[in-house]
Amino acid sequence: MTDGKDDQSPRQIRRRPVIDADLAQIQFSPEVVRSFARLAALVSDSKDFSQEIRENLEELASGKPYPVHTALTEMALITRETMDHIHATGDQSARKALDQLISNVMGVGFESRPVAVLAPNGRGR
Repeated sequence: MTDGKDDQSPRQIRRRPVIDADLAQIQFSPEVVRSFARLAALVSDSKDFSQEIRENLEELASGKPYPVHTALTEMALITRETMDHIHATGDQSARKALDQLISNVMGVGFESRPVAVLAPNGRGR
């Protein structure tokens, strides 16, 4: 925990390259990928879950690298759609799967990192 003061001067921050979130990719850990797959399986037959978002969830569950910006957007949409599904159906298994997915993305209980960002070569600003 810090006292609100940043340990780095503005000059140090400016020297860091900025990576375009549409070009960089994110690789989820096996634990996170399994969590995506578990959630996808639980909502696969639900009429209360958007087909498009289900397909995107299944793509994230494939384990392939995904553009960072798209992955963040999809994770927000998946969370919202899952919460709507839970509200409509009372599906506590989906709630538990979403809770586990969120915990895994946060790296709770794991020594390894939940994600890796794969920067494109020479694409920083």
